[in-house]
Amino acid sequence: MPIVTELMLTTGLVWLDISLNPIKDEGVGTLAQGLSHSHCVLSVLCMYQCDITGVGLHALGTSIKGHRSLRYVNAGDNKVSDCDNISMFTMNNLVQLELFYCEL
Repeated sequence: MPIVTELMLTTGLVWLDISLNPIKDEGVGTLAQGLSHSHCVLSVLCMYQCDITGVGLHALGTSIKGHRSLRYVNAGDNKVSDCDNISMFTMNNLVQLELFYCEL
């Protein structure tokens, strides 16, 4: 996952789809570190079916507070099942959050 973080910070990457990769909560934590940098201009993040739980979603929500460019997150078909973490995504510029098949 460090290569993904490096790409986000050095290439101006705006769309990242890591769907169907079992990155789990640990991978989301690493990804969240990259998203928290001011140089990150990512606007679309797709993490469909990545074995993420509410813990990973919480890490992601925390990291994107104040993130200006991220507009769309797809975290569908993960084991989130925690509605409390969803409210964290309302405190930024996010336009669309997809959580289908998340056992909510």
